[in-house]
Amino acid sequence: PIMATPFRPDEAVDLDGFRKAVRFMAAAGADGVTITGVLGESNRLTDAERESLIVTAVHAARTAPRPVLTGPATASAAAGAAGAGGERTAAALRPPLRVCVGTSHAGTFA
Repeated sequence: PIMATPFRPDEAVDLDGFRKAVRFMAAAGADGVTITGVLGESNRLTDAERESLIVTAVHAARTAPRPVLTGPATASAAAGAAGAGGERTAAALRPPLRVCVGTSHAGTFA
């Protein structure tokens, strides 16, 4: 499914709510999740917010390994999530999970 990004009343990204939603989708049997797509709130997010969403989704999806797909505008955030987040984040983004960027499902391995 294509995931909506939840926000708190102060308009900050609700990472706890997002984590719960990704885990719910995995528990419900979804084959993966698509986050920060090309429509809706995605184009209003900062790279730092997109990066946080990618890291949160990957960690949440690890409970039942599923791919995390992102929209094409998030390539720099995916790279940042893999590199700038330190070894723990880079390890979270290593296979068996993959973060696919854009419409091609060839994917980019972090």
